[in-house]
Amino acid sequence: MGMGRNIPGRKTLILLFFLVAGMVLSEPPSLSAPVKGPRRTLFREALSQALPPLQGHEGPRLFTIDIPDKEIVDGYISYYLAGGRRVVELNLKRSALYRRFIAARIDLLALPGELFFVPAVESTFYNLAVSRSGAVGLWQFMENTAVHFDLLNDNWIDERRDFWKASIAALKKLEENYRYFADWYLALAAYNCGSGKLRRLIRESGISDFWILREKGLLPVETADYVPKFLALACICSYPGRYGFKRNWEPSPIWERTLLKRSIDLRLLAGTSGVGLEHLKEANAELKYSVTPAYPAGYWLKYPEKYKDVILKALNDPKIELMDFHLHTIRSGDTLYGLSLYYQATVAMIKSCNPGLDALRLPLGGALLVPAMPGVSLKHYSEKRAGGESLTGAYEIKKGDTLWSIAGFFRVTPEELALQNGLKLKAVILPGQIIKVPGKKERKE
Repeated sequence: MGMGRNIPGRKTLILLFFLVAGMVLSEPPSLSAPVKGPRRTLFREALSQALPPLQGHEGPRLFTIDIPDKEIVDGYISYYLAGGRRVVELNLKRSALYRRFIAARIDLLALPGELFFVPAVESTFYNLAVSRSGAVGLWQFMENTAVHFDLLNDNWIDERRDFWKASIAALKKLEENYRYFADWYLALAAYNCGSGKLRRLIRESGISDFWILREKGLLPVETADYVPKFLALACICSYPGRYGFKRNWEPSPIWERTLLKRSIDLRLLAGTSGVGLEHLKEANAELKYSVTPAYPAGYWLKYPEKYKDVILKALNDPKIELMDFHLHTIRSGDTLYGLSLYYQATVAMIKSCNPGLDALRLPLGGALLVPAMPGVSLKHYSEKRAGGESLTGAYEIKKGDTLWSIAGFFRVTPEELALQNGLKLKAVILPGQIIKVPGKKERKE
């Protein structure tokens, strides 16, 4: 009875197996242009339901970027299977964190699936990677390219390390390159050396074939090797089981984001929610501190979907404090700018913690909540100095100095420095001029 009820299911599976097998055999082994998203996605889904996982079984290898039969590509494949095995292992291990997210964006844009492995050759999927030339993050964005894709880098965050935003930006960049060059080898080469440089090389040489440009030595050395390295890693990492690599079968995380309109300390969120601090730091690697910035538009906090309930509970509970504070008593001469220098918290953060505060009329004797920044060692904020104690040190003004820069260095307010030296706040100070400053601290060049 039970066996008979299973027969239709088995027949259906067998039929689907041969249907998909026919699709595989009828497909070319590789395609040089992106396959349309819906068609490619449906094909993948049908294949995964009907056949065992491809990376551990024999059968046709499917690529949407052709892996050419080139000596240089074969050479790198041999290297990664021998002395470079550790590189492949690191990529397989680290990429699991981002696999679902990046693959979904690739499908959304109907781009070749092998583009997932661009970070393999760029950073070995290490989000904190910094190159000798200053490229940063999984996708190794340079500062000038990051600005083009609205990846912010300020005192608080470097979005080149934001896997969410940087992945979207990198795929758009690769798509732009392909639209211009109409060839994935050239698009990848342009990602490495810059599209402007590659355009000039093509225009000057009259050659628009990557492999001919490479053979003639017309490409930068790094770019000439970049594409073959990528193709070798994409070939191996697409089917790691066939090359003897262990595969991590744990599912890649589903990522969630929550817009924060206030600053929080990830250390306090981790302690309250029970989510490991390392998970929060890894998910939000763009943060330069463990404190989130107080931007007017807010900050998107990222975390694995499995932690969503406990994180939202902690964020939405008004009884839970997720930021440590200093309680500062306002004294004569205090300004928000001066306090921001002293406490190393931005003016925006101080304002956000003190709703309704008038920055131009700080109430003497009033209390301000100032965010306690990680790793900041504060000197005693002298009440006598704030009230007008004489400054006992002397400082010779150097080229480029301002009252604000000097005040920040000596932990006093610009107003106090101007007052003690008989200067107006907007007074021009000149190199060689001697002014009074707090004693026992010399400014180093």
